[in-house]
Amino acid sequence: MSNVTTADWNGLSQLAIKEIIEWAKGAKEFVSEQSPELVQEILRWGFWSSTIVAIICAILVPVLLVAACKIGKDCLDRKNPTALYGCIILSIGCLSCIISMFVNGYQAFYIALAPRVYLLGYLKNLMK
Repeated sequence: MSNVTTADWNGLSQLAIKEIIEWAKGAKEFVSEQSPELVQEILRWGFWSSTIVAIICAILVPVLLVAACKIGKDCLDRKNPTALYGCIILSIGCLSCIISMFVNGYQAFYIALAPRVYLLGYLKNLMK
């Protein structure tokens, strides 16, 4: 360590500082170039994921209702008295699908109508 002078250490530290500054400038350019695309991707993902879940729930509601009616008919005809439990479970599933359909539909409209407000809420959730 006696062979290394203070001037050598100063030169190395200045070189390291220059490299860090260049890296920071490159990172700043990358962020400024990519942030608009990232925002668009977040909005698209939020909109389409909410829309797809709402559509799936809208398809499931009639299926669950028909199944609950068929099972309920068996229960009313006294063919299968335990079918009441299946009817109750399917009815609860149908109600859950209806609620999820409206919540996700609202979310999709919210993103389409107020994207900046959605992004602020999204960032708020990221900060938690």
